[in-house]
Amino acid sequence: ELDLEEDKIQYETLEVENKELSSKLVELTTKITLVEEQEKKRQELEQRRLLLVELRKQSDQIKLSQINLQNAKKALYQVKPVADAYHKSRVETENLAREIIEQKNRFNVVSEEAKKKQAEYQEHEKDKVRLEELAIAINQCKEELAQFENLKQLEIRIQDNLKKQEVIVSNEKGLEEQGKILKSEYSELAKELQGYLPIDQEIAECIQIGKDLKSKITKLKSLLEELNRIELESSNLKELQQEYFKKENSYQTASKEYQVLELAYFREQAGLLAMNLKDEEPCPVCGSTSHPKKAECSKEAPTEAMLNQTKGKLEKETIALNQQSLSVSNQNTKISLMWDNLGVVCEELFEEAVGKDKIKDRITEELSRSEEVFLQKNEEYRVLKKNQERRDWCNKHTAEITAALEENVQNIQSLNKEKIAIATVLGQMEGSREQILERRKYATKEECENKHTSLLVESNQIRNNLERLEREFRELRSQWSALKAVIEDNEIKEAKQKAALEEEEKAYQKKLIETSFGSEESYLACLWNEDKIEQTQKMIEDYEKQVSEQHLMIEKLVNEIKDTDSVDIQILHENRNEIISQKSVCERRKEEVNRRIRNNEQIYLDAKKQLEAKGEIQRRYLSINELSKTANGELTGKVKIAFEQYVQAFYFDTVIEEANKRLRKMTFSQYTLHRADSINLRSQGGLEIFVMDHYTGKQRTVKSLSGGESFKAALALALGLSDVIQSYAGGIELDSMFIDEGFGSLDSESLEQAIETLISLTSGNRLVGIISHVTELKERIDKKILIHKTMEGSYIK
Repeated sequence: ELDLEEDKIQYETLEVENKELSSKLVELTTKITLVEEQEKKRQELEQRRLLLVELRKQSDQIKLSQINLQNAKKALYQVKPVADAYHKSRVETENLAREIIEQKNRFNVVSEEAKKKQAEYQEHEKDKVRLEELAIAINQCKEELAQFENLKQLEIRIQDNLKKQEVIVSNEKGLEEQGKILKSEYSELAKELQGYLPIDQEIAECIQIGKDLKSKITKLKSLLEELNRIELESSNLKELQQEYFKKENSYQTASKEYQVLELAYFREQAGLLAMNLKDEEPCPVCGSTSHPKKAECSKEAPTEAMLNQTKGKLEKETIALNQQSLSVSNQNTKISLMWDNLGVVCEELFEEAVGKDKIKDRITEELSRSEEVFLQKNEEYRVLKKNQERRDWCNKHTAEITAALEENVQNIQSLNKEKIAIATVLGQMEGSREQILERRKYATKEECENKHTSLLVESNQIRNNLERLEREFRELRSQWSALKAVIEDNEIKEAKQKAALEEEEKAYQKKLIETSFGSEESYLACLWNEDKIEQTQKMIEDYEKQVSEQHLMIEKLVNEIKDTDSVDIQILHENRNEIISQKSVCERRKEEVNRRIRNNEQIYLDAKKQLEAKGEIQRRYLSINELSKTANGELTGKVKIAFEQYVQAFYFDTVIEEANKRLRKMTFSQYTLHRADSINLRSQGGLEIFVMDHYTGKQRTVKSLSGGESFKAALALALGLSDVIQSYAGGIELDSMFIDEGFGSLDSESLEQAIETLISLTSGNRLVGIISHVTELKERIDKKILIHKTMEGSYIK
């Protein structure tokens, strides 16, 4: 930070020095600029004086150009408009006179041609009468041709109707034959359907018998499988019994060994006690502190360790024997239950009790017979199904034949109507044909068409000739009228133009005299075009402008340099270069210091930010670390309970509270559950529970509960958890609950309490399912699902 302040002071010093050098440089540069400008002005003054001399030499030529320019302007702007008007009028008058002569010649020719056409047209006026006669004859031919066309169409229609009539008669015969065939088929099918009336009932009976047989076969096969399983379990029982006999022999051997050692150990008790006696210590038997003659142990005397070892071995053999006995008992019970279930199923199936020795033969015999009957029923069903398909086809075909017969009758009726209608139309057409034949004038259509064509040709020739003559005459008449009007108009226009031409000629001569040209030749010699006039005018103006500018600039330059002194500009440039060099050195030093200041300032700011960030991170770490230790149960001097366990403990208290409501009822208010608060500050806890026995007023661990009491506590906790979930889950209802086993460990009173508690839960729409083998539960529960095991698997009813 101190180095940074020193650099800033040095930078300010260099900044002041740089400003002083910049000021000197500006002052010197200004002075050099002024001296250079004065020198330029002197050189410019000399050049302008030389240019003015050159311009004065051109003054005579410019004066001559000014005189010629004035004459050219008078010729172009004063005389030329009048001359152009005069020459234009003269040309127009001459052109109009020639045009009038040509129009009069044309007028005479058109007048002669019009008279000839009028005479020719009058000669052909009589042809109009012939045109009217031809028009009448042509219309008659058209009407005759139309009658020929109508007759042709009528003949075609008559032939078409005759063909339709033949087709209708043929179709009518075909429909009658088809009707006979359909009626015969219908009778045969009706007789066949009478034999298929009871077939649906027969098929249903056959299907039911087949289902019963299939179910019976399935049950018989499952019984055989169950017998095989019983045989397998019986084989396992023999192996368990053999193992039991082995363990029993081992137990008897260990028991005899222990009895012999125990008897020997008790016999040697005096010697064993004397081994540890010391002088001045009382004897544990007589109390004497003097032991002149101690009892001695025999060499075969067993030690207490040997006795305990033998006892441990005996206990292991006892446990193994009991376990093997339990396995044999369980296997016997399992086989007995399997035989009982098999006997019940066989009694239901055979409707009589069957002995164990005959049950396999009976099942095999019944299975063989049932499979044979099942195959017969399958064949019978196949035949019946085929007959049923034939019956359905007959019914469908009968309906189709009935519909076809109805359609056949409708078609015959429709054909009769069409036949009558066609006969009526044929009569009308024959009458029309006779009328046309009576009225026609020409024998054939060709004759009529030829006559019509010749009349049309003659009529068109006469009409075209008259139209041509009339058109030509009208065109000539129109030309004659137009030429006459144009000639009269042009003659009037010619007279006016001649009068105007005389006036314009006088004005033209007058203008020549006024402008001092005297003659047309003098005027034409002075006449210039506008471009030449503009160029000359511009040349004169540029000359005058240059002369004026030179005078003004010379006067200005003389005034500007008259009071200035001469200065050596080379010395000024040397001084300026020296100052620039000093200033460059100062700026380089200043830039180095400034770059160092910027780097140091950035480093200083970064370090300051990092220190501030470190302090902020430390503050956040302390806060978050405190929260983490609190949530994880790691605070010194506090109970070791994590946040998750704390939340669980909160909800666990609610669950226990709800569970105790039912546990009190099931234990007649003897037991309630409580959560154990952790008091050890070194280890975590808080979710353990204990039992308060209100009969003794003491609390104890849940591990001390009996099997039935543990089941009640577990059931109460499960129900309490269900109630808490429903109360906290908002809208969620646990309407189903299943309890698997656990009731076998309850006494009759506890079982009754558990059943009443579960029955109370079924109020409303809640379902409670119990999975158990307890007989009392089967009797108390109305709705049951019973599972039976067979050789083919389990089934329910």
